[in-house]
Amino acid sequence: MRQLLLIAPLLLSACAGGQGGPSNKSIVLGLESSLTGADILAKQYVNMPRCGAGNGPVCSDPTVIAQIKQAASTAYSAVTAAQSAVDADPNSAASATAVAAATSALSALEKTIPQATKGTAP
Repeated sequence: MRQLLLIAPLLLSACAGGQGGPSNKSIVLGLESSLTGADILAKQYVNMPRCGAGNGPVCSDPTVIAQIKQAASTAYSAVTAAQSAVDADPNSAASATAVAAATSALSALEKTIPQATKGTAP
């Protein structure tokens, strides 16, 4: 379910691109939606009780929280940069590069967010 929540906006934005494939603008819109979904999942993990004696299997690890915060900051900056590049010239090589970097940063963020029901990294 978690992957569907994060991937669905990208799939929908791909449909908006027409016959030539998704436009950089539609990809960025999908990235923004996916970033919001990842942020929701990250907050759910961060708000769980910290791992320790007696917490059971569902808990949050402070080391993982730090990794999530770093990855979230990187993803947010990359998506913001992609939006700026696409706003300036949606068809430029710079836009394509920024969109690719944002996609990679968002993927890295998604990989740092543990499955909340297990309390461990996937």
